[in-house]
Amino acid sequence: MVEPISKNPVPNLSDVKTLERYNSHLQFIENFGDFQLAYRLAETLTRLLRLQPQLETENPPLFQSYVAIVRRCRWVALPLYDRNIIVPLFKNAFLLTYQIFGYDVKEKVRQKLETIILIPDREKLKKEIIEALRENTEVVTEETVTKDGKEQPGSIKNWLLDETIVLGLNPVAPVNLANYLVGSDNTRRLSKKSREKLQVLFELTERLKIPSDTPAGYESAAPVDLPDIIGTIREGTLINYKNEFERSQKSIAVISEALDKIDLQATNAPTAIPGPITGAGTGRKQLGVENLLKIYSQNPDEQKAIYEEEKSILKRVGQEQLNIRPEFEEAVRGNNRNRVIAFLHVMAKTQDLAMVMKTDGVFRDYLKEKYGPESLTQFDVQPADPVFYSLWLQYLLKQRLQMLESDSARIGTKLANLLGRKYLKVAYIDSVTGSFKWVPVKKEKNRLTLVT
Repeated sequence: MVEPISKNPVPNLSDVKTLERYNSHLQFIENFGDFQLAYRLAETLTRLLRLQPQLETENPPLFQSYVAIVRRCRWVALPLYDRNIIVPLFKNAFLLTYQIFGYDVKEKVRQKLETIILIPDREKLKKEIIEALRENTEVVTEETVTKDGKEQPGSIKNWLLDETIVLGLNPVAPVNLANYLVGSDNTRRLSKKSREKLQVLFELTERLKIPSDTPAGYESAAPVDLPDIIGTIREGTLINYKNEFERSQKSIAVISEALDKIDLQATNAPTAIPGPITGAGTGRKQLGVENLLKIYSQNPDEQKAIYEEEKSILKRVGQEQLNIRPEFEEAVRGNNRNRVIAFLHVMAKTQDLAMVMKTDGVFRDYLKEKYGPESLTQFDVQPADPVFYSLWLQYLLKQRLQMLESDSARIGTKLANLLGRKYLKVAYIDSVTGSFKWVPVKKEKNRLTLVT
């Protein structure tokens, strides 16, 4: 865990220097997207404001400055919060999302929805967000909205009402939305800046209208093993990386061939270009995207139990009452699978996973024994390499918790969605059997790599 923002006595919020210090923290948070620090700063400030309630009446502008910091931090850390925090943000403070550099509200909402295991719960939050926006009276454009011959403020509420009147309540095709943004009676006179703001707003609400139990609406990315396709299912679409993959493999082959010529011990054998991993031969029937996604989100009872564990852990993280390493190890020793998986989710979100991996002495012994001392050198230099993420999770889940291959690889795939795209390549769904598999690891020239 990172250190708390401050260990000093309770800061005096009436002091302008305190505000300057917290604004400095906020600038760092927004520049680097540090959602863990954002979460801690927001909750620390919230507690401080409760301890110093006189500030609201004695100095309202200063009080509102702190409230703005809390809200901006909560937008950055949105996936870590429950609906009781999230919904009011959309109802009262959506305009702050336009002020945070590089902020992608649609992606933040997707990340949050991905942490909600049960589809009905996802749908409930999505509807609550839409309703909150429809009640939001913040003025998003200088241009007014004309309704029934009367000019209304360009608020979020009025613009969403106008879009609904023109396009209806059902999900709107992107081309129809684009036409509305440039060609309706109210949008023709918009400035470029106003139109861009509304595009962000409308694309979010339209995305939230699509049910999560459909391929187009499912929030997670799922790596899939298909003949002639190396890719990922995202929002119901198979994104094919085959051409990119083949180009990179050819480049690797050329480099390897050049290195072999330099190496005095190299043979004259031609360099082979590794082919894609396929769990299916040509002509074998493949499972469809919808079935693959059902497999990906299976076992809702287990997932709900994990989610409850995760909520309790995150609450303690926010209150700085958790020492992750020993409590995680205790859950592993007790073979408490749900709690272990919940800890893995939390550590992925709080960026503590790499630290836990690197300080796992038992794993380091395993790595040295199985792959040699040079693997430890590689691990120390590149602990975030996906190959070590894969090996550590396999060691933890398959050996220490005695999980089956498919169950452990399914967890690895879901966890990769929280860590970033480069980790999605460590496991995949076999499109014929519907089971999850780990991508094999090989040792080549004293380096561990994933087989491609």
